[in-house]
Amino acid sequence: MKNKNNFLHKLILQTIGHEKRQHYMIPVFTILLSLLFGILVIALLGKNPLQAYYNLLQGSGLAPKASYAGHKGMITDFTSFLNALTPMLFAALAVLIALKAGLFNIGVSGQMLAGCRLHRYHSHRLLRSSGSDRQAVSRPDRLCHRRAGRCTGRLPETPF
Repeated sequence: MKNKNNFLHKLILQTIGHEKRQHYMIPVFTILLSLLFGILVIALLGKNPLQAYYNLLQGSGLAPKASYAGHKGMITDFTSFLNALTPMLFAALAVLIALKAGLFNIGVSGQMLAGCRLHRYHSHRLLRSSGSDRQAVSRPDRLCHRRAGRCTGRLPETPF
């Protein structure tokens, strides 16, 4: 048993511990570890982990489904996945930039919510005032969303 643990310890140190490979092996190892932990949790719940991960790929448009409603296909699923992923990527980028600048910003989700609420309010108000002209919404909406994010970033922390 001790020999087996020693082998595993040496293998992990050789793959992750090497300085030339650390910048890509640590994220790969973290992703694999999280996938294994997900498999364990799903198996403990009594479900098939492979089917769960395959359904995840189907929902994101990376694996084919048995049938598609409304004559839609994998491309439609993939583009809707990208549509939902884009704001999250920008939020992660905002956190990354703040961390690189030496700031610790944990309020990104609240900033996104405040920006979305102000965006929705502003676009509905603008649509009501201009009829149904949707072209008039694009530029003011973007400016409104930016202002809301900036304003909530400056707000002091308030206890609720």
